[in-house]
Amino acid sequence: MYACNIYGIYNNKNYKKISKNHKGIKSNQIRNLRGDYMETSKGVQEKDLRYRDKEWLENQYINQKKSSLKIAKECNVSKTTILKWLKIFEIPLRNNSEAHKGQEAWNKGIPRSEETKKKISVKAMGNKRFLGMNHSEETKRKISEKKKGSYPSEETRRKMSESHKGEKCHLWKGGISKEKGRFTASREWKKIRKAVYQRDNNICQCCDNPIIFSSNKHNLSFPNVHHIIGFKCRELRLILSNLILLCRECHLWVHSNRNKNKKFILEASKKNIQRILLYNKKRTILHYIYSLEVNV
Repeated sequence: MYACNIYGIYNNKNYKKISKNHKGIKSNQIRNLRGDYMETSKGVQEKDLRYRDKEWLENQYINQKKSSLKIAKECNVSKTTILKWLKIFEIPLRNNSEAHKGQEAWNKGIPRSEETKKKISVKAMGNKRFLGMNHSEETKRKISEKKKGSYPSEETRRKMSESHKGEKCHLWKGGISKEKGRFTASREWKKIRKAVYQRDNNICQCCDNPIIFSSNKHNLSFPNVHHIIGFKCRELRLILSNLILLCRECHLWVHSNRNKNKKFILEASKKNIQRILLYNKKRTILHYIYSLEVNV
């Protein structure tokens, strides 16, 4: 009790001053006395010194998985004191993810107010914390191994496409894109284009040279899928027998004035449309038959 009174009266005084005012008490004794007590909202309380026992502290922190703050509250000491003794006993500290594993977030199920959202948005403006930072090679390898063999199903891909189509897309500008641009970006066109590549064995059907796939679309050997009956005919845009694989150089030639015999070009007449649909139904290749008939 005498020790508690001394602590309460001389809490903010120098140890030497306290020892001078109390004969027979040395400054080291006062220091040790203050180290065994802690001032709290309930008054001055004696510390629980169990945290100085390595086995007890290891059992609380490692086995029972208590946090350093929880142990500190039980022993009436600060969190810093517990962390100091963990370091003294060489007990490995848990990182944040391990410490909070299995615990529910304190704000789970609590919706944010509009004012809070606005504050977060304003604070995040101009935040370039991760700008220019890249994953290490080890991290890239781990991400690659984890994602191997995990591909979304056709149904999932369709739903993903529908959820970002038209006005739902963040890049939507009111439908100002050209119709041909929207068509060539569709999944249906990409699928039929691959079928044309496979059918024609990645060879230009005009010059018989192999197609070269590159990032440069202006390369003269870049693959171009050509519509025999033009793009304006909607019902034949995705018909395989109406499509032919050409290199970029030959595709430019087909649509130029140099193509006097109109090779690989048909007018959108009813007869020609029915003819192409018939060839598609029989799964034959129209442009081979057509090229033999007109002798080009």
